[in-house]
Amino acid sequence: MKCALVILLTLASSAAAQTPTANVPLPERLLAAIDAPLTLDSIERAGLTEAVALRVLGDAGRTRYERLRAASALPFFATSTARAALERVALLDSDIELRVQAITGLSRGFGASDPSGVRAALDAAVALPGTPPYVRAHWAQERARLESALRSPSR
Repeated sequence: MKCALVILLTLASSAAAQTPTANVPLPERLLAAIDAPLTLDSIERAGLTEAVALRVLGDAGRTRYERLRAASALPFFATSTARAALERVALLDSDIELRVQAITGLSRGFGASDPSGVRAALDAAVALPGTPPYVRAHWAQERARLESALRSPSR
C-alpha cells in the first residue's frame, strides 16, 4: 500500500510538472490567460511583442479568446501596422466579436491621435452590407464615447 501511494504521488507530481502551459511561451500564455488584465506593464513583463499579437490575431486555429486578447493588445503598440490589422479585422473578419473588439481598439487606442481617420475607417466598416446591427450599435457607442472625450476640457 505504501509503495502504491509513493508511485501515485510520483505520477501526480510528474503530471503537474508537464502541464500544457509549461511549453507555451510567456507572451502567448498572457494572451490565453483568464483574469489577467492586459496592461502596458503586463505586456512588457510577459515580453509580448506586436509580431506575436499579430500572429495570434491572424491565426484562425487559435481560440476566439486568444484572438480577442491579441486584438486588445495591439493598441498598446500604437503603430500603423497594429492599426491596419485592427482596421482589417473591423472590416473583414467573419467573427462578430472580433470585429467589435477591433472597433473598440481602434476607437480607444487610435481615436485620440487621429479621430477623423478612425471615424472614417469605422464608419466604412459598419456601412458594409451584412454588418450585424450589434456591430453598428457598438460603433455608435464607441463613437459617442470618442467624441465626448475629444470635447472634454481636459484635452
